[in-house]
Amino acid sequence: MIRRGSYVISLKGHDTGRIYLVTELDGANAYVSDGREHRLARPKRKNIKHIFPILEGHETDPTDMTDGVLRKTLKEKGNIYDSIIN
Repeated sequence: MIRRGSYVISLKGHDTGRIYLVTELDGANAYVSDGREHRLARPKRKNIKHIFPILEGHETDPTDMTDGVLRKTLKEKGNIYDSIIN
């Protein structure tokens, strides 16, 4: 289930396979950030159908986070995710 603070992977679009943090939910859309192209101040809008939650139970509150911390966290979570699926 996708919630605010969930880590998700993009399933569709030019960013397929990229890991994001959900910063906000709005109906059928989620606003996601990666701290680099889509910073916390300007998250990317993605259809919920086009993302998939990963690492459930590892949610993070995005309000206390900076873009630098987000990049570092996504790198760590990506490594954990890769080790699980490989």
